[in-house]
Amino acid sequence: MTKKLSQHCEQQLELAHAEYDRILASGGKPQPKIIADAFGVPPMSLQNQINGVESKKDSAARCQKVLSEEETVMVQYLIETARWGFPNTPQHAVRRANQILREHTGDPDATVGQNWLNRFLDRHTDQLSHFWSTTLMTVCGGALNEANVDHWYKLLQDIIDEHNISQELIFAMDESCCFLDKCTHKTQHIGPAKQRQQLAMRNENRETCTMIPIICADGEAYGPTVIFKGKQIQGKEHLPNPLGASYVFCS
Repeated sequence: MTKKLSQHCEQQLELAHAEYDRILASGGKPQPKIIADAFGVPPMSLQNQINGVESKKDSAARCQKVLSEEETVMVQYLIETARWGFPNTPQHAVRRANQILREHTGDPDATVGQNWLNRFLDRHTDQLSHFWSTTLMTVCGGALNEANVDHWYKLLQDIIDEHNISQELIFAMDESCCFLDKCTHKTQHIGPAKQRQQLAMRNENRETCTMIPIICADGEAYGPTVIFKGKQIQGKEHLPNPLGASYVFCS
């Protein structure tokens, strides 16, 4: 409410100044106090603007480390990332501001002040706010409804249309953990009667690998990438590879 009132006062002050200039241009003798009372603004504020005295707001904006136009871009960035489900933490937002500051000052050690984020949010309280986030996993079941799915695809389509992204450049991928040699199915064995479970020794290991399948929006599927734990695997050139997977070895 306070910010809206301030914006209204600024608009009225601009209108009062415009009325003063109109009367002066027509050859009249404008009286600042009468004009100020007519527009509901402080006479001293109108007189200062007529005399070219810099307002407190303009002075504060001039002293800002992150420029006003840069803050406008940052506001849009924070809004978009939140809509995508990747909202910035306060620490991340400050790091972004420091990156912007270092870019336009050329000083690699430049940083915003300790209270910059709070003042930044106060300046843009009509667009940004603090929230306690809820992990998406706890609400994914309830979130999978027609309205949310349509909203997600609309966001995706807007990005595709804005940047003119072709289908050949759109990919989807997933990550799955796979056991190299683990038997997960049960087999029948003969053993003592009245036994609830029968254990059987098997020649297997519990080593795992990570498989990353990739598919393109144009329908083309690529051989998955398989990441093994270990620098070397004996006889890897003879391993079966029906999917034409790529092998990536890491320690």
